[in-house]
Amino acid sequence: MRNRERRRSWAPLMVVGLFIGAGLLAACGSSSSSSSSSGASAQTSTTAATTTGGAASATGGVSQAKALVAQYERAPTTIPITEPLNQKPAAGKRIGVINCGVAVCQEIYQQIQQAGAMLHWTVTQYPAGTTPEQLQQAWQAALSASPKLDGIVTSGYPESEFAAQLARAKSLGIPVVDHDSGNSVGNGIIAESAADSDDALRASLQADYVVAATNGKANALVINTPAFPTTVVEQKSFLSQLHTLCPSCQGHSLEFSIGSSDIPSAVVSFLQRNPDVNYVVFVYDDIEQGVAQAMRVAGLHVPIAGNNGAAVGMTNLNSGIETVDDPEDTGYLAYKIMDTFARKFEGSAILPTELSGNLTDWLMTKATYNPNWYGPPGYAAAFGKLWHLS
Repeated sequence: MRNRERRRSWAPLMVVGLFIGAGLLAACGSSSSSSSSSGASAQTSTTAATTTGGAASATGGVSQAKALVAQYERAPTTIPITEPLNQKPAAGKRIGVINCGVAVCQEIYQQIQQAGAMLHWTVTQYPAGTTPEQLQQAWQAALSASPKLDGIVTSGYPESEFAAQLARAKSLGIPVVDHDSGNSVGNGIIAESAADSDDALRASLQADYVVAATNGKANALVINTPAFPTTVVEQKSFLSQLHTLCPSCQGHSLEFSIGSSDIPSAVVSFLQRNPDVNYVVFVYDDIEQGVAQAMRVAGLHVPIAGNNGAAVGMTNLNSGIETVDDPEDTGYLAYKIMDTFARKFEGSAILPTELSGNLTDWLMTKATYNPNWYGPPGYAAAFGKLWHLS
């Protein structure tokens, strides 16, 4: 999802881009112009790229996409972590969660709370909102907690935005587990529980599905907010996989500031101007709010592919508006974070599967719709066994 050095975009932003061909980075020409849409400043650019020798043939790419879709339409059945702790974790630990300002972070926090209850640990939320000031306030509150926290969870923000607080946590002996931020292990971060590789894979699977569903005739519009660097990784991964599998397919992108109210009207306007678009793709479901309804009112029936399984995406999947979603396994992720702390507290080595990513993936469709899927079945009980609680 992210470029770690990229700053979050707090000012209103809408950028429109069109990418044609396979090698997105090998541009051989570009042009740009300015216009306005839905009350937001917009910038339009077109990039033509050459097809590289590594690109799949049209027929071979579609076959490869269909094979990958068939593989990932099967839900994972077990958690990747199988090594138990040395002993039952000590009770009474205190974990603080620097909670980013989108719905999926709240879902992960709730799952961390449930894992904490199993371990008899106290979990406290420090809302970080969507502005730099709110992030600083959340960190200050967490670092000022009394008694001192035993561990801190953070997500969604590049390390550059909380480097001073991270250094302070390290000096206080408070380990930090990060997720969905594109940061690296080090400087006090002991694990990146959901890494860029996870985000890239989910977006790549979206591209597999779109190529397969359109039989290699995809003309996809990708909706993104670069406010979180991980979404940038997802956008690039989708477009890269799309053009690798299908050199003749087209991919467009619309980028918005987080919380923008312009998304539904801008998407409708774009689809009306580009009637050949046959798929709308969201890099994460929280920004999907209101778009499907606006499309239906305008008489547009373009299928939607979602990502991360937030409530709005699940609702649209169940109604048939979305055709596919790759729900982030927020339950497994939350318990994995707590398992990382437990191993740190007992002095064990943190597992390779915990240091950087390695989440599970499932291309959920209406036929396999499960609104209560937060990870492989029985993930909580499986961790309970690893923690010697049962």
